[in-house]
Amino acid sequence: MSKDLRKFFIDTDAGTDDAIALIMAMRHPQIDIVGVSTSGGNVPLDCVVQNVLYIRELCDHDAPVYVGAAKPIMRILDTADFIHGKDGLGDIGLDLTGRIPEEGDAQDHLITSLKEHAHELEIICLGPLTNLALIEQREAGILSLAKRIYIMGGLVTLPGNVTPMSEYNIWADPEAAQIVLKTDAQFTMIGWDSTLASSAFSIEEVEEFRDIGTDLATFAADIQKVRIKWMHDNEEEVAVNLADPLAMAVALDPSLIERKEYFIMSVRGGAHEDPYRGFIDAELTSDTKAVQFIHSVDRDRYAKLLKSSLTDEGIVT
Repeated sequence: MSKDLRKFFIDTDAGTDDAIALIMAMRHPQIDIVGVSTSGGNVPLDCVVQNVLYIRELCDHDAPVYVGAAKPIMRILDTADFIHGKDGLGDIGLDLTGRIPEEGDAQDHLITSLKEHAHELEIICLGPLTNLALIEQREAGILSLAKRIYIMGGLVTLPGNVTPMSEYNIWADPEAAQIVLKTDAQFTMIGWDSTLASSAFSIEEVEEFRDIGTDLATFAADIQKVRIKWMHDNEEEVAVNLADPLAMAVALDPSLIERKEYFIMSVRGGAHEDPYRGFIDAELTSDTKAVQFIHSVDRDRYAKLLKSSLTDEGIVT
């Protein structure tokens, strides 16, 4: 693998959005995926591991996949399988059993990778921040060795998608998020409000994926059915907010960013039913070392990038 390639380590809880984001990274010719760490989140950990391995197989990729945290640091795991399906990939009848991840612990490999590729490794976080918090607790300052950490999670404009005040990935493990965001690492955050602005796809747009004519494109459309049914059943406005693909797109091509601001952030904990659990107190700042929050991206170019990852050729740069 060429040294000129950008080095990614992807941390995921492997629901339907994560699946498309992983495809985008695996189908990009200039990305060297040093590792994929898994955590419980959208679905339990065993499902997450099988889902990542299935996607790796679907993409004919060789990214090493490691088993990480099964649950948040201090809390029980609250999944989001009502959106992603019991298996995390839309319950479309996939065989998600029997695949074997790499030996060793995800956190060990993330620490090793950060040291081996100091200030080169970019971490893309698509789920709760548990794995990152645990390595920071083990070795204080380790996250500052990352070139940049991209987080799909949080929000600065209400409402959220779990409570009116919070977004799922931060809400699921707010203690982990607080640990991570208080480090000296360089962060780019793509929030739930960012996805509403730039990554809400209509059912018609999702169905247009099928016109691409590949197995990857059909898969990307098929796995949305549980989410779409839930929205219909709950009389929600039906729009498929592809949150994790937006975060991956920003990581792959930061020139997509149209509007951003910087914030000093602190994450609230709270009891299970506390509506402020996972709420981010965000103070606007001119300090570019603070959390870079992405408000919006070039929607047309982003959609083109996403769709190109589903073609036979993959992303062309």
